Formats: sequence, structure tokens, C-alpha cells
Amino acid sequence: MEKQSTTTVINIVLAFTLLCIIIGNQWYLCPDMVTRIIFTFHIPILFITGGIMLKAGDVKELAVKTFSRLMIPYVIACIIIVIISGIHAVIISDSAVDVFHDFMLWLWAAFYGSGMDYITPTYIRMIGALCFLPALFFAINITHLCIRAKNTWVWIILCAAAGFATGKIFWLPYSIQTAMTGTIFVMAGYTFGEKCRQKSTQSTDWNKLIKKYRYIPVICAILTAVYIAKGGGQLFMVNNTYVYGLWDWLAAMCASVVIFYMAYVISRHLKRLTAVCESAGRHFIQLFCIHMIELTCFPWSLLLEELSDISWMNTAFEFIIFFIIHAALIAVGMLILLGIKKISGNIHNIKKQKQESTEQWQSEQAITKSGLKKTEQTDLGQEEYKKSDNVTNESVKSQNIKQAPVNVKKGRVEWVDMAKGVCILLMLYAHMPIDSGIRRIIFSFHMPAFMLLSGYFTKNRPWKNFFKSTFKGLLLPYFGIELIVAFVRVWRYWLYIGIDFDAAIELIRMQVKTAVLGMSFSSTIFTDVTSVFVIWFVICLFFARMLFIAILKISREKEWLTAILVAAVTIAGWYIGTQIAYLPESFDVSMTSTAFIYAGYLLNKYHAWDYLKNHPLSILITGVIWLAQILCGGIELSVRSYPVFPLSLAGAVAGTVILCLVCQVISRYKIPGQVLKFFGKNSFIVLGIHCVEAQFIYWEGLLAGADVNMQFLVHMICICSTMIIWIVFKLWFKYVQKIQKGGLL
Repeated sequence: MEKQSTTTVINIVLAFTLLCIIIGNQWYLCPDMVTRIIFTFHIPILFITGGIMLKAGDVKELAVKTFSRLMIPYVIACIIIVIISGIHAVIISDSAVDVFHDFMLWLWAAFYGSGMDYITPTYIRMIGALCFLPALFFAINITHLCIRAKNTWVWIILCAAAGFATGKIFWLPYSIQTAMTGTIFVMAGYTFGEKCRQKSTQSTDWNKLIKKYRYIPVICAILTAVYIAKGGGQLFMVNNTYVYGLWDWLAAMCASVVIFYMAYVISRHLKRLTAVCESAGRHFIQLFCIHMIELTCFPWSLLLEELSDISWMNTAFEFIIFFIIHAALIAVGMLILLGIKKISGNIHNIKKQKQESTEQWQSEQAITKSGLKKTEQTDLGQEEYKKSDNVTNESVKSQNIKQAPVNVKKGRVEWVDMAKGVCILLMLYAHMPIDSGIRRIIFSFHMPAFMLLSGYFTKNRPWKNFFKSTFKGLLLPYFGIELIVAFVRVWRYWLYIGIDFDAAIELIRMQVKTAVLGMSFSSTIFTDVTSVFVIWFVICLFFARMLFIAILKISREKEWLTAILVAAVTIAGWYIGTQIAYLPESFDVSMTSTAFIYAGYLLNKYHAWDYLKNHPLSILITGVIWLAQILCGGIELSVRSYPVFPLSLAGAVAGTVILCLVCQVISRYKIPGQVLKFFGKNSFIVLGIHCVEAQFIYWEGLLAGADVNMQFLVHMICICSTMIIWIVFKLWFKYVQKIQKGGLL
């Protein structure tokens, strides 16, 4: 008996699902019973199928692969929708402002990735069922992370519960909450696929599987029928609506089992239909995206009005006409896509042939030149030839010696990344409406810790090299974030408040002034300049590092002179900030923070960790200093709060030292260590996302009544989802570059 391929069965399932999606999008023309049957399973089965094909492996590799298969088609489909909608707006509208307004709404819809229209925090136009592509991307990768941890099902259930609970408060970008609840379906599919793979290394023997569990499809069909008869079939994953709660999840899985059994029967007995379904299943993503484009851009409402005016037309005929038009548009779109693919393939082949011919010509020229050179060298005297050969060999050796260190890369220090991760998470938590005592503890060290950890790796290097690395690592991210903030600010004013062109230019000018001055707050000068919010710290750190390097160069690294200069600059910064004014770029804080940079520099130079570990009493004294600082008021750099200046500085250093020691202990544990390292490595990305979302989303109104922990959870989901998209996009971009160069991941 012939084995039925898993790929064949899955392709048939995907083809049937696509058919159900097309019919389901005409719900207003379908009988209620048909609609409820379709909505029982048609989206969950996509997540289950994704789980069946999921294999545990490298996190980055899976992220890049799923990004290419799901997010790139999503982006391309969104671009096409935005372009077509923009052209349509130009045709029907006489006002350039209205065209721009509609264009920006569609751009916002594509970025936000919501399946339904929302009013809060601002009006969010839906992108439609395309939202399931980013949702599936997140669901697969979240499930993969849970698989790698212990107690996988516990993490999956907690994730689904968090997605369901937060979805009732506020709908986050990229339909991340749909992804979180969908992890249950992905995990169910993965569990089934893994069981099958354990029994057969090659492919699943569906014949044996069906024979062994032949009663399961029947039981599932009965349960599904009872569920639908009792009013079920109202599972809307697009906005996490589960009317019957757990019964909706259970019914979706039962219905999916029935669909897989139907696909098995088709693959076994209907060969021609199997061939058609396999072709549609292989191109499911392309067909789905084309359907979403035509569904969004074609004037279906106008067509429905025209058909309704025809006297003999009824709902059944309207449904048939709509379905035929859908099928025709999808077919035309697929033909265009295949044509583009063929043309691009031909262009690629032509370029490849030209490149090969060029390389062949260059190799022939090189051979000719080498022959001529050899003839000339024969005519030279032996001594001159030997001398020239020796000189060449020596120059090659010297070049190798000089170039060797360039490729040397130092590994990251795990506990440093973990300490940064703790600090960035505490910063996010401190921006919640928390207790003042907890806030004081967090602020007593979390920003100085970044300064100290930066100083830990600071060395007296040439100005050019140091400025280049610091500019790339700090100033470029700073101005990049400010550019995004300026864009979002002008966009929001233009869309929702309404400003003319001159007002927009003035707003941009003020934003540029704010970015250049980079002030945390203003005091007696520049009172008309607004704060740059949390990223004031980035430019402050830049100048603190530059100041410290200048001190090292002036003192020529003489310890006593370095200490005197650092003390003088620190005191001067404290006096200016507290007695005179807050300086632009928070330069007075940069001056004060040279003390923290210097502390980190000394900790590394004198290997302080070994001393602390060998002398436990010193750790106790360090903890006492930190506690005394907290009791005396702590420290807050942004508002220049130094209640007892020497103790404020010493306590901040002491708190950071305790944090580093704790992180060195935690680094022995895999899961907390990996989580903290992830946030530490991407602390600037977290800072940038937080800077944007905290300024432009009205969290106070959206999360009114929610406790602090729920508010923090919603913030973290928003930040993490955006951060993952950014990181995976970078990985995908590197992947594409390697492919273009002929390399492999």
C-alpha cells in the first residue's frame, strides 16, 4: 500500500483552507450555518499546520526562515495595497491633503497590522486578514522558544492567557495577542508532528496512522457537529473573540482533525483533485496575499449595490458571481506573479552569464600578463630578481602582520549584558505608576550602572578610533530615534489634529532644535525646549565617555592626576546642574558621570571582582553604602537630584557593584540568564521603542483601572514584539547579503 506523504496531505489542507477563507470573506452572502462551520477551524488550522511543520532547532535560523516566508510576503502585499489605494484616492479626490491623509492611514494600517478597525489610541484602519501572517510568524517563534524551555505546556498556557487577557484592554501591533493565543494551536500541531517523526524518520505513514486511530475522526466530527448545533462557530481570532472559551479551542482542534482526515482520503482516492490541491497548497502564501489585495482594493460594495438593484438577482446568484470574480482576480494575480518571477529569473541568468564571461576574460588577461611578466623577469639579472623577490616577500609578511589583528573579535561578557538587561527592565518598570520607595531604589543605581559598565570597557585609544566607535554606537542611534520621533509627531498632528504646511515646517524645526539640544529637562535656560524623554541619557553617555578619554590623555594615565581631574570635572558638573542651569545635551550630567565611567575603569583595571569574592566583608560594606544612599534620598540624574552628593555617587557605584555580583551568580542559570542577556544586548533598541511608544500612545487612558503589573505586561508585549520584528529584519537582511555573495548561513 502506498504511503501518503505528509507534504501532500498538508498541501491539500492548505488548499481547502484557502477555499474556506475566500468563502468566509463573503459571510454576508453565505447561510449562517456555512459561516459558522468555516469560522470553527479555518484560521486555527493554519496555526496547527505551522506547528506540524515546525522542528526544534536554532532560534535565529528559524526566525530568519519564517520572516522570509511570512513577513516578507506581508510587507510586499501591504506595499501593493498602499499603492493601489493611493492611486484610487488620487482618482476620486480633488484635494491633495485628502489623498495624503488616506495614504498615511493605509501606511499606518500596514505598520500596525490589525485585522479590525480600532478607535484607540487613535483611529487604526484594519489591514484585514493579512494580519494573520505576522500573527503566525510570532506564534511559531514564541512556540519554538517555549519548546526549548522546561514545562513547555505551562509556558504555552501562560502565554495564551496573557494574550487573551491583554487583548481585552488594548490591541497591540502586529496582532501579537492573536499570536499568543494561537500558540496553543501551534503547540498542538508540533506535538502531533513530533510524535509522527519519532515513529518514522522519513515521513508519516498516514495509512497506519488512520488505521490505528480510525475512530478519532468520527468522534471529532460528532463533537464538532454538536458544538455547531449548540450555537458554536463564532471563533474570531482576528480580535481574540472566543465566545465559548475553551470549547472554541477544543472544537477548532476537532474540526481540524476532520479536515486532515478528509485530506488523507482525497490524497488516496482522487488523484486529479490531489494534483490541483497540491499546486494550490504549495503556493498558499502567494494566493492568500493576492486574495487579500483584491479583497481590499476591488470595489465589492459598489458591485453588491449594483447587483441588488437587479430584480431577479438573489443571494445565491450574488454569491456565485462574487466567487467567480474572486477566483478570476486571484488567477490573474497569480499569472502576473509567475510572469514577474520568470522575467526576474531570466534577468538573473543574463547577469550570471555576463559575470561568468567577464571573469573568464579577466582570468585570460591575468594569464597573458603573468606570461609577459615572467619573460621580463628572465631578462633581469639573478641578483636583482632575488632582491625584488625578497622585498616582495618581506612586504607581504609585514602586511600580514599588520592586518592580522583586524579580524580578531572579542567575545561579550555575559554578566555585563545581564546587568544591562536588569537595568533596562527596571527603567521600564520605574516609568509605571509604582510606589515611591521602589522607585527610589531603582533610580539609586540603574542609570549610573550604564555609565559604570561603559567605563568598564573604556581604554585610552586614539581619538579617531574612539570617536568613530562611540559615534556609531551612541550618536547614530540617538539621531535615528529622534528622526522616528519627529516623523511620528508630524504624522500624528497632520492626521488627527490638522495643521497646514507652514505649521508642519515649524514643528519639524522645533523637533530638530529639541534633538540637537538633547535636554532631559530645562531649568533656567532654553525653557521653550521640550524634553527628548528617555534618550537624553544616550547623548549624555556619549559626552561622558569623550570627557573621560580627554582626561586620560591629559593625565597620560597617571593615577593621581586622573583622579584629581575626574574629581574636578565631577564637582563642576554637580555645581552647574544644581546651582546654575541644566546644560544642553545634559552636559552637566555628563561631567558628573565621569565619576561613574572612572569607577568602571578602575574596577576592570584592578580586578575588583576577585578581591570582593575573596573578602566577603567588603561586599557587606558595599551593601551598607548603597542602603545609606537610598535612605538619604538616592540619586536621580535627569533632574539633578543629589541629596548628599558624595554619598549619592558612592551609593550608585555600590548598588551597581552589588548588581554585577548578583548577575555573575545568575549567569549559572540558563533561562533567566538568557532572558536578561537578550534584553542587555538589545538595550538601545528597547530604549528607542520605549521612547516612541511612551510618548505617542495614551497609556493612562487605555490602561485606566489596570494594576501596575498588568500595565507593565502590556508595555513589555508591545516593546518585545516590535523589537523581535526589528532584530529578525536585521538577520534577514544579513541572510540576503550572504546569499548574494554566494555564502550560506
